[in-house]
Amino acid sequence: MYEGDVEIKPMEKLSMLQVRFCEDMNPLSAIVKKSPNLKWLDIHFSSKHIDSTMLTNQFIGKFFTNILPNLQNLRYFAISNCNFLGSISCEHLKMMSIRELSFSKCKQLDKFLVGIDKLVTLEDLNFLNCEDLKGRSIQIANLSALEKLQFSKCHYAKTPPKGFGNPKKPKILHMCECEALEEFPIGVSNLIALEELHFARCRALETIPKNFGNLTKLKILNMGECEALEEFPVGVSNLVAQEELNFGTSRTLRTIPESFVNLTKLKILRMFECESLEEFPIGVSNLVALEELNFGTCRALKAPGELWQLDETKDVAHF
Repeated sequence: MYEGDVEIKPMEKLSMLQVRFCEDMNPLSAIVKKSPNLKWLDIHFSSKHIDSTMLTNQFIGKFFTNILPNLQNLRYFAISNCNFLGSISCEHLKMMSIRELSFSKCKQLDKFLVGIDKLVTLEDLNFLNCEDLKGRSIQIANLSALEKLQFSKCHYAKTPPKGFGNPKKPKILHMCECEALEEFPIGVSNLIALEELHFARCRALETIPKNFGNLTKLKILNMGECEALEEFPVGVSNLVAQEELNFGTSRTLRTIPESFVNLTKLKILRMFECESLEEFPIGVSNLVALEELNFGTCRALKAPGELWQLDETKDVAHF
């Protein structure tokens, strides 16, 4: 379906285009040119033809610089399995009004990330399985509309991306399944608008910084299966808005600070399979909002007698 071989008529009503196992940029470019009102574009390149001459930096570059910027109505753009972003910069997209930008299994992202802070309309930025991000600098401080940030399944990154800056808008941060991650990202504690923080299955993560307590608007904290974590976050008593807490399968977690019982808005507490945990802080009856409590398979834990004073608790797991 090359543009030179087949006449492609204008498709002005087309608003959504999903391409799977793309092997050739020519037909894709031809269709996109004729679809000026696209709002949603998802391109997944074929891994079988990843070295195809039709998927080189030159062809990808022309698509990003000459065709994509013309889609002024585009709001969602996702690209998967692309190894040819090395010669492209986000600068080419700055005049667009993209709300969601997603990269999955993409490589050679260094140059592309230059200028990402110019995408001022961006609300959701997602990197999934992008191993090239390890140790890279990502400047997001100027993304004033950003509400959701994801760096999930970057399995081999021992250090988080640098340059979180000081954005005050993000409400959700996902870094799940970064299994080699050893350090908590510097700057996360500056994201003072965060309401959800997900670090589940970061199995090598050992500590959380002291200034974690700055996240006073945090409602959901998910650190399930952080199997190397030994200490509960310092400053947890400052998380006064906390409603859901998941530390399930944190097998080396030994203690919970006494200040934990100040989380009077907590509704869900999951700490199953915390096999090294022996004591729960005195004052658990202060957790008057609890609706679900799960300490299943915490073999060393002795449940405090006052636990059963939580008359309003709807679901208490077996100990």
